[in-house]
Amino acid sequence: MKSSVELSAACHEFGKLGSYIKLQRLGKGSYAKVYKGISKVNECFCTLKEIEIDFEEGIPCTAIREASILKVLKHANIVSLHDIVYTKTHFTLIIEYLDMDLKQFMEISRSPLPINIIQLFVYQLIRGLAYCHSKKIMHRDLKPQNLLINMNGELKIADFGLARAKGLPIDTLSEEVVTLWYRPPDVLLGSVKYDTSIDMWSAGCIFAELLQRSPLFPGKEKEDQIIKIIKLLGIPPSQLRNSKILLREKFNIYFTSQKYVDRKLSLEHFPRLDACGLELISCMLEYNPEKRITASQALRHSYFNNFPREIFGLDHSSIVMLKARRANEVCALSHNLRRIVFKDCGQQLKPVAHGGVLLRTNQVAFVKGAAVCFIALEASTFLPISQRARQEMHMS
Repeated sequence: MKSSVELSAACHEFGKLGSYIKLQRLGKGSYAKVYKGISKVNECFCTLKEIEIDFEEGIPCTAIREASILKVLKHANIVSLHDIVYTKTHFTLIIEYLDMDLKQFMEISRSPLPINIIQLFVYQLIRGLAYCHSKKIMHRDLKPQNLLINMNGELKIADFGLARAKGLPIDTLSEEVVTLWYRPPDVLLGSVKYDTSIDMWSAGCIFAELLQRSPLFPGKEKEDQIIKIIKLLGIPPSQLRNSKILLREKFNIYFTSQKYVDRKLSLEHFPRLDACGLELISCMLEYNPEKRITASQALRHSYFNNFPREIFGLDHSSIVMLKARRANEVCALSHNLRRIVFKDCGQQLKPVAHGGVLLRTNQVAFVKGAAVCFIALEASTFLPISQRARQEMHMS
């Protein structure tokens, strides 16, 4: 006898609009409306990115670009494209659904994010970028709103509408890319021959935002953005000073003041970081794009040396969920736990269990209603648990 899922799959097909139900609108972008939905094919939640087709212009190039790029990228830290639905009026991308974006996550947290949570998110961001860059793809629009997370602590890069394959034979690229606050100084100053280093600057800004719970360079317009960067990092190197923007009179005060000549980031700027963390963020926020650290180099940085060794040997699978050594083993929740609650719902939070799966990054996700909580293990020990304890972990 067939199960309900098998019967549903038999009645509904991929590529058909009727196979998906819209549940609620999540937001509206420059060229798309985004909905939370459910698939009748597999009865799972999904995200519907609905792009209206112009009668004269056809499907926007950004939508075609995003679909083609997502079909190529298959990685645990990049959202998955499940399906494409095409009708006379709309072009819809069916994308993996995640619980919230990083901006929402920071907004609901009442206290500073724990440094180990920040470290986990930054590593996953860099890991996703390293994969993109290995495929010669630049994202070009990294910001907290385009980084999605789920209740397991997994982070995935989303929204590839502005992404570009670097291998294409194009002499110049658009300088109107990346949201202003996360745009690197070389692009702000007019560079149109940038490379994947553009994403590493944005990732550095996001790293800083996670640490201080506010944007690092919240400029109002281009000139104000450059001024904020100069105030923190000092005067740009000579190869970036030929820009028409920097020749304007308002920048004279910075070029004639000795205190802006040789500024460097210090632990005073990011007191929650250790020396290794400060070195990493400094390499990401490097003025010169040629000297800026690459994603593959950043993955090997000593800032992540406290991670379990198994993580560094993974291919494209998730670092948050690694299979247990034996099916009946789980992380022991002992008295050495530190609870880190991001939104207090006034009730005891209980773990979301994933049978036969082991969390190996010292992070265990909890959820109760809309609340999010992480428990950080002091020790990475793996112990068998009793049947009663296993039943308790399955309770919601």
